[in-house]
Amino acid sequence: MGNETKKLFSKVFEKIYLWAMESVFRSVIVLIVLIIFGIPLIAYLQEIVKNFPYIQIVQNLITFIKENFELFDYIYFPLFILIIIWLAFQYKEINKTKATSDSFKTDLNKWNFQSGSGWTIQKCTNAIGNMLSVTNSNYPGTLKSVYSWYDYDISFLAKIGKQNSDELQNLGVFVRSENNLNGVMLQITKTHVRPHLLYEGTYILDSEIQLPTVLKEEDWIKVRLIVKGNEIELWLFGHKILYKIPNEVINVDNNKLGRTIALKDARKSHDEIDKLQIKAINLYQESRSEASKDEKEKKFKEAKRIFDSIPAYTKIILEYQKGSVGFRQAGDEHSFYRNVVVKKCE
Repeated sequence: MGNETKKLFSKVFEKIYLWAMESVFRSVIVLIVLIIFGIPLIAYLQEIVKNFPYIQIVQNLITFIKENFELFDYIYFPLFILIIIWLAFQYKEINKTKATSDSFKTDLNKWNFQSGSGWTIQKCTNAIGNMLSVTNSNYPGTLKSVYSWYDYDISFLAKIGKQNSDELQNLGVFVRSENNLNGVMLQITKTHVRPHLLYEGTYILDSEIQLPTVLKEEDWIKVRLIVKGNEIELWLFGHKILYKIPNEVINVDNNKLGRTIALKDARKSHDEIDKLQIKAINLYQESRSEASKDEKEKKFKEAKRIFDSIPAYTKIILEYQKGSVGFRQAGDEHSFYRNVVVKKCE
């Protein structure tokens, strides 16, 4: 019986300890509760346990609770509780349009992710509650309720999987994602942020940004993103990393398009195509003003040759004004997320 009691108390206090370790604020709350209620209660229990009969102890505890916690008359107390519940319900209904969250307690019905992706809910090993495990997800899974949102504030806890090689250890966080094939991804490695612009399934890699600290695998990391206009503020350990979302139209040679392309290479392709188009148009206009028939025909043929040499290209429109938030870990990449909260920026 003694061992079972120890195990029970061990589990209870372990959960309290893990909850308190989430933040300084929680630690202070636990400490205050312990000082106000815990110490007097322990002293009281020590006193009454001297008169050991069990029934007497229970009666004394009931008397202690009634004397110290009787805030309202018994008739009004249930009414007060009902009013509090009603107000809480109304507050929750109002805030549905301003904020949403997921602690992954039961299912993934709030999320839209591709079939076959490695999205599962697992029990946390070093924290209270459940976590989202993401792997084998080449494109993002996104929160259904915020597709129409523009500017918002996102916060969550994230953990990089330890079993991956260094090249695969990262967090893939999406914003402004109107569906699973478009959006803005901040791929957070241990040392850098690698912004990607996802356009119709093609990842366009922008320049890397170095982190002011080095992230560790298996540690829960508090992540916050504030998305306003074309700017994303990423907050890690009190440090702000700023990224500006490009807003432009780029014509890219189809032969250079793949699953991933660097933004600088996409812009280079656009410039090459643009130069050929301008050169061909100028020659064509010159041919129309030529007096000599031979010169007219020569310049016209040259203009046609240049037009024909322009490769087939895709017009990529980089415009990310609204859309959902989400997560992505491709192939063997593996990361974990919990306590996701998204709030509209007023």
